[in-house]
Amino acid sequence: MLYDLIQNSGWWLMAPILVALVVVITIVIDRTLFWLKEAYRRDLRVRQLLIEGKISPKEASKSSDLVVRALCGYLECNLELAKLIGKQGLQDSRRYLPTLALVGTLSTSLGLLGTVVGVSISFSSMEVGDAAGKLQGLSTALYTTIAGLVVYLIASVAGHIFSTFSNTLAHSLEEHITALQSRLEREEHQNLQNLQRQQTQAMLEKLSSLEETFRQTLARLEQMANRLPPPPSGKSEPTSPFPLRSQPNAPKMTKEKRQLGTALKKASMLEELL
Repeated sequence: MLYDLIQNSGWWLMAPILVALVVVITIVIDRTLFWLKEAYRRDLRVRQLLIEGKISPKEASKSSDLVVRALCGYLECNLELAKLIGKQGLQDSRRYLPTLALVGTLSTSLGLLGTVVGVSISFSSMEVGDAAGKLQGLSTALYTTIAGLVVYLIASVAGHIFSTFSNTLAHSLEEHITALQSRLEREEHQNLQNLQRQQTQAMLEKLSSLEETFRQTLARLEQMANRLPPPPSGKSEPTSPFPLRSQPNAPKMTKEKRQLGTALKKASMLEELL
């Protein structure tokens, strides 16, 4: 039956269309098996656990799901690796689709060519009164047109379905990466706030400790000042509590005065810090 179809429609036109049909069927079978495997490897639970941070990338990397592998690449390395993994997966999902579209277009063109050739044969046979040639031309036009349209319809419908699957996968990949990125940004913002809060708390504790030290120093200064003997009558007090040793006729500093001077210096330094 196939041989009669080829012979009646013109073998040199029908043979390329049949080859195109074989190519289209092969691609359709290959892509169907690919998407069946992809549906089997899909792991929605692991995707959600990764986004929520309830599973480690090392454990999730055992999954063969494309989205999971991209998310693990993001967590283990950076966003560029996740995009690279997603790009490679999308390229695999779109493999042979340009070939499918090209073969469908060529089959339509071959069917149209068969129509033109068949009509030309019919007109030529009508001029010489050849009924057999007329039927041959009509059969060539009819069969090649039908065969070309059938191949085109199969290629067009299959290509549209597989392209839709690929676009859905790309959208899902982008959506999950965006969700994971948002979660990581929120965690980073919270960690930064916690760090700032800890630094502020440590600074307040340090200031409180310095304030307590300052108060203790002031208390010791008051005690030391109370223990100092009163200045002799008839002698004016020095203008500075710390007379220079190089000054002439400067009284010798007692031990308590030296301690008082040191304590005053420390108190002034603490006051500057506060």
